[in-house]
Amino acid sequence: MSIINLWSILNAAIVGTFWGLIFRLALSKQKISYEEGITPYLIVLLLIVLRSILPLDFAYRFIIPSKIVLYELDVFLQSPIIGGFNLINIIALTWIIGSAIAVVRWVNNLRRVKNTISCIKQSSRVLPEEYRDLAQNIGLVPERIMLSKYIDMAVTVGAFDYYVIIPDMNYTDSDMRNILRHEADHIHHGDIFIKMLIHIACCLLWWNPFLLLLEKDFSLLIEYRCDDNAVREYSDIEKISYVETIKKMAAYKFNYPCECNAVGFAIASEKSTLVSRAKRVLFNQNKKRRWSTLLICPLAIAIFLVSFTVQAQPSGDPGYIEGEIIITKDNAYLQLTPDGYDLYVDGELFEQHIPKKELKVEPYNMLEIRK
Repeated sequence: MSIINLWSILNAAIVGTFWGLIFRLALSKQKISYEEGITPYLIVLLLIVLRSILPLDFAYRFIIPSKIVLYELDVFLQSPIIGGFNLINIIALTWIIGSAIAVVRWVNNLRRVKNTISCIKQSSRVLPEEYRDLAQNIGLVPERIMLSKYIDMAVTVGAFDYYVIIPDMNYTDSDMRNILRHEADHIHHGDIFIKMLIHIACCLLWWNPFLLLLEKDFSLLIEYRCDDNAVREYSDIEKISYVETIKKMAAYKFNYPCECNAVGFAIASEKSTLVSRAKRVLFNQNKKRRWSTLLICPLAIAIFLVSFTVQAQPSGDPGYIEGEIIITKDNAYLQLTPDGYDLYVDGELFEQHIPKKELKVEPYNMLEIRK
């Protein structure tokens, strides 16, 4: 059984923010080597986002009592401010309103982008006949690939019903192969759907700037991964042609900029990013990737699961307030019975048949058990 309360929500936000900060510092201090695999980074990033929005703490968990900091914070948050409202109520209301506004703005943006894409598709031309076999061999449906003069980079749109839209310009055969292989990898891994889930998390935790930074990191990391997979079987000459295609698409984007909510070949087109992408394509040797995946991924998953079993909670006198009854270790105790445990407060029966698994949570975990 899992428990959701004030401190599980606070714990999720703190743990997620802490690991998000560590992840960001790791990326800034040590740039991703072109020999390192991207999968471990993506898994760690997604686990951080997931931990930030999952305020679950299981009944069987280790509680770290805080008799000063969290206790005083708890008293402060539950102190009445306006009428019957306390600070917790105000924070919760602000949080909900902010999340609702963020979600509404995002939905409106999706509608605008959908209308824009619909207009672009109507004015687009189909994939030329000479490239249809190439698209099919890569695993794409030729009828879902279009060329348009109203888009500045090759992009994949649609979380479930995908379309690949490519700028209508002159391409060599190698250009088209490079672009389609890259976009096919986005589709194969469901990148748009995952980006949508991450953005929903950003809307729910709109006050957390680290999630917005992680969202940008995800966009960059999936470009690295698509590059890696696209050139996996390439010769050195073919890798050079791939880098030339990246440069060509980036130059086109700079000259004909437009905005589109999608994943695409040159979506990360800053100069430093282009250089790092080119280095990965030209110099990667796949030496560290298997080992990094085998070591980092299980460790990250283990830390993720363990984080649900430890929680800091306020502890002090009065230790717990329920209505107007103050329960402390001095005025209350638990009596063992055949049906569980009974709670006595000031010598009177207060609660019956408390299951054993509840003894690890407050206020039961601080009370004497009598037999």
